[in-house]
Amino acid sequence: MDLDALASYCSALWQTRETAAARLDEIASYVAPDRRGFGAEMPESDEGRAEIWDSAPEDAALLLASALHGMLTNPASDWLSLAILGEEDQAATEFAEMTTGKMLEVFSDPASCFNNEVNAFYLDLVTLGWAVFFLFYKDGMGPRFLCVPPSQCAIAENADGLVDAVLRRWTMTAAQLAGKFGADKISDKARLALDKGSAEAFGVSHLVCPLEKLPKELRDGGELQGPFVSVHFETEAKNLLRLSRYEELPYMVPRWSKRSGEIYGRGPGHACLPDMRVLNRVGKSQLIGAEKLADPPVVALSDSVVGKIRTHAGGVTTVDPTQCPGGDPQKALGQLAVQYRLEVAEAIMEKRREAIRSAFLNDRIQLAGGERMTATEAVIRKNRQDLILGPVSGRLESEFLGPLVGRLFLMLLRQNWLQAPPELSGRELRAKYLSPIARAQRQGEAEAFLRAQEYLAPAAQIDPSILENFDFNRVARDSQALFGFSKRYLLSEEEVMRRREARQQAEAYAQATAGQARDGEGII
Repeated sequence: MDLDALASYCSALWQTRETAAARLDEIASYVAPDRRGFGAEMPESDEGRAEIWDSAPEDAALLLASALHGMLTNPASDWLSLAILGEEDQAATEFAEMTTGKMLEVFSDPASCFNNEVNAFYLDLVTLGWAVFFLFYKDGMGPRFLCVPPSQCAIAENADGLVDAVLRRWTMTAAQLAGKFGADKISDKARLALDKGSAEAFGVSHLVCPLEKLPKELRDGGELQGPFVSVHFETEAKNLLRLSRYEELPYMVPRWSKRSGEIYGRGPGHACLPDMRVLNRVGKSQLIGAEKLADPPVVALSDSVVGKIRTHAGGVTTVDPTQCPGGDPQKALGQLAVQYRLEVAEAIMEKRREAIRSAFLNDRIQLAGGERMTATEAVIRKNRQDLILGPVSGRLESEFLGPLVGRLFLMLLRQNWLQAPPELSGRELRAKYLSPIARAQRQGEAEAFLRAQEYLAPAAQIDPSILENFDFNRVARDSQALFGFSKRYLLSEEEVMRRREARQQAEAYAQATAGQARDGEGII
């Protein structure tokens, strides 16, 4: 393989994010300092909070990230349901239910790390406007999930505006390289560091992209196989570590929102960046002002002037007694006037905090109206708040949940964790997301139907046949998707028909028996 050509292609891809790097670093410095590093790699010892004077942005982002986790992929509920399209039959229903249970089991398994990693993923998404999630299979252990810091990644889109290429760059020690790829695969420099037991870090690059997206000279050798090529190599040494392929893109890269022609997304952190700048600056000045008020600078006498006027908290300024006003040295003694109004600074900061919380939707994802609410009012308000995140959930379903569920399903099939019945060959499997957001959107249909019934109620009292226009059987069956109760509580359509026929036969028999009894009485 021409690794020079591959390195050039990767460098060009990496440069596409340079225009967004500075802004992303600044946003991260206020909201999630550990996610900085777009401009330069940050040392592990630097938490990035030394110059942060108010934690409101970080708290607001954490609240929104937690809300997304609870609304989209809540570990306490079955947020996913699979169904086989086409005619409903027992084999399709049983396979869909079994597959749903197996996938939810993988998601909830602590060893898969899904819930831990997806929470960090949501925080990246609301902070930076895009996030990176990696799904891979670990031999002998099963599917594993990893939230990759966006600062390590560069991305590219296909013609449909979906991410189809990801380049990740990070560092590993020689021991880590040897453990992951084998000591015989690493470069001479890394092998020397391994022999010495050195902790020196080496750059590693991982490129995953469609085969046809690579330059022609890289495809001509025939070494690369599609549909998605995977190449690991040492970044500086240009040493090939691993060459493989994926059937699907293993990285999921959703964007909160994006402008036309833009690759890297925009999120709430972009919207409130000016407010975060002001809040941090005023927060710093407020602390300085409060310190001066608590320990004001003073003036003291000296035989000669020493240095300059010291206005910092606790500062002492010495003056020449002969230069005092009116020749009275005592008039110059005392505290320097500190004219700083803490309440003004606090008012400015609180306005900025409110703007930041609003940008992160905190005011709309928390229940309003006080503690005294009826149960119905609480449900209605909760549904309305879920709808606030409706547009975001649509993009997340297409760019995150859909690819995630699809790849996990195919992965489980390839690893024989699932066995599809032969009669289902060619049938399409469809995923439904039963999150509170999706459920709140669907419940709008139920509310509209209830309003229609209320509208028709007076007419139905005059002519009950009006209600025959509605298919109440379909209403009953759709209620499972609307309200999310277990499918086990819903009988199959065949079982419902069997029970109705049995009831009709029983009623007919009862009527016939009653008629015979009446006829017999008449004879007697």
